[in-house]
Amino acid sequence: MPPTESALDLDPFDDSLSQEERMDHAIQAIKENPKRSQCAVAKFYQVPRATLGTRLKGVKPRAEAHEYQQNLSNAQERVMVEWVKVRARRGVPMSLALLGSYAAHLCGRELGATWPRRFLDRHRDLKLKLTQSLEACRAKALNSKNVNDHFDLLESVIADYNIELEHIWNMDEKGIQLGIGKRMTALVDRDQKSVYSVQSGNRDLITIVEAVSATGRALHSSFIHPGMKRDLRWAENNPDNAR
Repeated sequence: MPPTESALDLDPFDDSLSQEERMDHAIQAIKENPKRSQCAVAKFYQVPRATLGTRLKGVKPRAEAHEYQQNLSNAQERVMVEWVKVRARRGVPMSLALLGSYAAHLCGRELGATWPRRFLDRHRDLKLKLTQSLEACRAKALNSKNVNDHFDLLESVIADYNIELEHIWNMDEKGIQLGIGKRMTALVDRDQKSVYSVQSGNRDLITIVEAVSATGRALHSSFIHPGMKRDLRWAENNPDNAR
């Protein structure tokens, strides 16, 4: 009989799993119990039965066997995938064109126009999604799931890097400007529900910045004005001693 979901703690119908990841789980299931039917296991994990059989005989996957022919190694592509996800979460997502530019810089040669699309096809845990302006995203973002996800991620980063409270700061900025940025199609993690793009725009902008640490220490407010030189009038009527 095929392995049960509870036995392996795996949902084989998770669309974020690539075929290679499902194949790895299928191989592991057979190795754990050689009496299991290869046909049933292949059906359970939604992988080709013939491919599962050849992989169990030691035949390498195509991507690994032909790695020397690829523009980027498998390790480089995995790093690129994680970098795409990190940028999307930080609000500076990558377009297909930018992905191709990064990859060309990494491998040291020009890549074909279809390379970014083929990269996306190889990594099913990524997808294309239209970005939203940061302000539009903020209007939808305050819900329990997003808040819980944020603090779960924050706690894991603090624990992983042993960050002291005095080094944890919350910074908020408010930009006063005319116009908004255009939407773009960007690469994101398949599990990411929304993606925003932080745009500076090409109009005059005044930015107000405040920062408070986890210990309660607060920096002076900062006002950032456009211009090559400082105007002394900016400091007039300044009870908060903003800078």
